[in-house]
Amino acid sequence: MIEIGKQYTNWKVIKLSQIKNRKRLYLCECNCGFKKEVRDEDLKKEKSQSCMKCRHASKEIKRGDKFQSWTVLKQVESEEKRKHYEVQCDCGFIRVLKGVRLRFGDSIGCRKCGSTKHGLTHSKTYSTWESMIQRCTNLNQTKYNDYGGRGIKVCDRWLNFENFLKDMGERPDKLELDRIDNDGNYEPGNCRWVTRSANLRNRVRK
Repeated sequence: MIEIGKQYTNWKVIKLSQIKNRKRLYLCECNCGFKKEVRDEDLKKEKSQSCMKCRHASKEIKRGDKFQSWTVLKQVESEEKRKHYEVQCDCGFIRVLKGVRLRFGDSIGCRKCGSTKHGLTHSKTYSTWESMIQRCTNLNQTKYNDYGGRGIKVCDRWLNFENFLKDMGERPDKLELDRIDNDGNYEPGNCRWVTRSANLRNRVRK
């Protein structure tokens, strides 16, 4: 049983908010002050340990970290808010990449060694994957409040495009990505390709 006032990782439980589809949702406050509803099972099993902003901020990239074929050499100065890093491919090629591209597996190596290994960078499947990531992690994305803002996450496996492609296959023509449980995360077993009308019906029903 979830205890009101108790701390669960970085979440402090404020009150029982609602019971939806037989699942208890608790209003919780992150250590940073951000509040949102969290499912009881996510608190118990520590599937949700903090708000999305704190979660990603805690993932510090350090010298020597390995991301696919890239090895981090150092952080470099940038006028943008996002951090940039000088990285070296296994073949020796050096370039500068945004940290977010390394974390999400957007670039897995230099162009020669396979940064576009899957060959789908400009495909509808890749665009769908990228939009999914942005909705759940980018605070400036217009739909963030409806997704990341209410606790919808992308599982760690799917932060890498090739894993998403392996699990879901290429996006069929005229179909969209849909979560079976509209309160659940983007993860294997909870996603499918459906028509736009079916997608909209699922959102309304939930």
